Amino acid sequence: HGHAVVVRWLRMLTALEDPARVQFVLKAWKEMTHSTAAAQWPGKQLLIAPSDPLVLSALQDVIQVSKKYLPGMAVGYSSAKLTLHVGDGFEFMKQNQEAFDVIITDSSDPMGPAESLFKESYYQLMKTALREDGILCCQGECQWLHLDLIKEMRQFCKSLFPVVEYAYCTIPTYPSGQIGFMLCSKNPNTNFREPVQQLSQQQVEERSLKYYNSDIHRAAFILPEFARKALSDV
Repeated sequence: HGHAVVVRWLRMLTALEDPARVQFVLKAWKEMTHSTAAAQWPGKQLLIAPSDPLVLSALQDVIQVSKKYLPGMAVGYSSAKLTLHVGDGFEFMKQNQEAFDVIITDSSDPMGPAESLFKESYYQLMKTALREDGILCCQGECQWLHLDLIKEMRQFCKSLFPVVEYAYCTIPTYPSGQIGFMLCSKNPNTNFREPVQQLSQQQVEERSLKYYNSDIHRAAFILPEFARKALSDV
């Protein structure tokens, strides 16, 4: 499993042939998860990657591969604000209760090691690791392929959090070209659909954003009718 993580990254690099193109594609996902959650509610933030013991041995390799082939994406590793923990994310959150303002889970699909990241018990654990008004943003799969799973997740999320939303963005490297994210807040007054920070065109350019802007933020929550109806019934 561990080596498969590195192989998956290398396959993506070779599939698009141009590492710069890979960075452009991945940047869209990173911008959306960051800008709809972390950038809107600044504070102490936690980013969780797959935490299965079989994967941990390969994470250092993933980091090195990222630095070598995706320098534009890996620039965050040099940030003075970053504290990198390579270990079990579940145990880390258990040891850090009510510690974070924002938790982002950037997981792979719900198979094998990552399956537990789509369960109610994981969301309950994140809830206890969040501060009073904390929010979370998690990889939420594709409405075209995994609508039943999304409905299940939305249902148990609504039993845990007063505010739950599903949004999506278009990413060509994901199956069907779309990927979604589940957003939850402990604060009943949170409005994920409206950007807290309204970015001007100048701010978009100054931040070198390639995908995100305030209009795409709002549009991310507008679902096609089949998905809107299915999720509104939950």
